[in-house]
Amino acid sequence: MRAFFACIALCAPLACGGSTQATTTRDLPPVPTAPAATASSAVPQEGAVSAGAYRDPDDAFDVTFPGAPHVQQEDEPIAGSAGELRSTFLTWSTDTRLLMVGKLRLLRIERYDCTRGLSGMRDLTLRNMGCSATAEKPTTLGGRPALDVEFVCQKRPYRGRMRVACDASGVGTRHEAMAYSVMAMEQTARWNDEAARAFVDGFHLHPRP
Repeated sequence: MRAFFACIALCAPLACGGSTQATTTRDLPPVPTAPAATASSAVPQEGAVSAGAYRDPDDAFDVTFPGAPHVQQEDEPIAGSAGELRSTFLTWSTDTRLLMVGKLRLLRIERYDCTRGLSGMRDLTLRNMGCSATAEKPTTLGGRPALDVEFVCQKRPYRGRMRVACDASGVGTRHEAMAYSVMAMEQTARWNDEAARAFVDGFHLHPRP
């Protein structure tokens, strides 16, 4: 499922005013799994306060998984700009279900368009997973603009819910913006909409410092 994380990162140039390369469509894996841990990138359970509860070390958010999530952090330049993207990814999966959270911090940027950023996260995420939206609506998350999306996947029998949020309040003072994404996916035959809603709604953004 690294395609999900890669395409979230690709939305950054769209919103910051840079350019991005065309992406290729990737299939969902037969069995969803968390990203493989590596010595350089894996951060086992950093920020976890119990087996499935996770509180962001920067106190940006909290979320609860059914079990301990895999935590991975990455830093990379933003294509077409002098900015940098710092990402934290959380994943938890079974043979038929996948829960994911992403926090993205964009540094050294002069502007960030949340409307374009949310649309880019939605479009690239679904495209790269071979899925399409069936319903969506604008909303807010902790006072930040957000977008709720329901989707189905054509190449694998999965359904899902996704919420993406944006915070550009720090662009003018700290030259940084934040983006967040929370997603619940499950095989269509086992789809539990109540459980998916509960996970997505259980992601809480904290007040800005």
